[in-house]
Amino acid sequence: MREWYQACADPARLKILSLLMVQPLCVCVIKAVVKMADSRLSYHLTILKKAGMIEGEQQGNYIIYRIDREARTFLERDKKRLAR
Repeated sequence: MREWYQACADPARLKILSLLMVQPLCVCVIKAVVKMADSRLSYHLTILKKAGMIEGEQQGNYIIYRIDREARTFLERDKKRLAR
């Protein structure tokens, strides 16, 4: 859990996670929405992957990222708790 809280400590990673809560996305779409350089986006995606919050699947020339089911539950629960 500590890794998840640390991964969520950055606003850019929270934005990436919120995008992936809606649907799986390729890195090019994530990049376009968060308006971030490739190297910086790669850094944030690596942190989220190492924490086990997202996973990437190669589909042709693209990697499609999706949020892990447990990470989704964690974020939904935290969102409800913080809204109180």
